Amino acid sequence: MKITVRVMATMSAGGTEEVDLPDEPPPTVGAVLDALVVRRPGLADRLRTPQGTLQCYVNVFVGPDSIRSLGGLGALVPSGVEVWVVPPGGGG
Repeated sequence: MKITVRVMATMSAGGTEEVDLPDEPPPTVGAVLDALVVRRPGLADRLRTPQGTLQCYVNVFVGPDSIRSLGGLGALVPSGVEVWVVPPGGGG
């Protein structure tokens, strides 16, 4: 299955990537991020801590839903849904 991952430009590697993962079982967000890092190694430290958890300032969405409400890195990614990697917004 091809999964479209959109990385916001402020992560210093903006753009769109398509990662190939098996259809069965549906891939997890963690597997999608692992596949993304293979294509863009510079994102590894920006996405995860040395312990493998998601950096606290990174937001990941499966479609319109934050993975924080879907179960974190173990959340399933249904076929046809885009994954968005978004840094925090700020300003004033």
